Amino acid sequence: MDLSNIQIDEWNFEVTQIKARKVNKFGDPPSAIYTITVADGEPHVESALSSVTVVVKDQRTLAKCLKMFGHEYYINSRMINGKRVIKKTNL
Repeated sequence: MDLSNIQIDEWNFEVTQIKARKVNKFGDPPSAIYTITVADGEPHVESALSSVTVVVKDQRTLAKCLKMFGHEYYINSRMINGKRVIKKTNL
C-alpha cells in the first residue's frame, strides 16, 4: 500500500513531510524525533533528535513507516571532520 499519493475526488494529496515521535501514546513527551522530508520522490532524514539511544528496533520501525509510504530507501547526511557525508540506506 502506497500512502504517499492519495486521490480523493478532484483532489490529490501528496505526503512530503513526516514528523516521527517516539512516544508511548500520542501527546506524551517524545524521547526521540525524526523529521523526514520527501524531495523529488526521495525521503531525506533531516534531523534525528534523541534523549535516548536509538536502537535497531527504532530503525526497523522507521523502515516500516517509509515502506508504507512506498519508499525503498532513505537518505541522510551529516558533517564528519568538516565534510558533508551523504548516506543512502536501503530498507
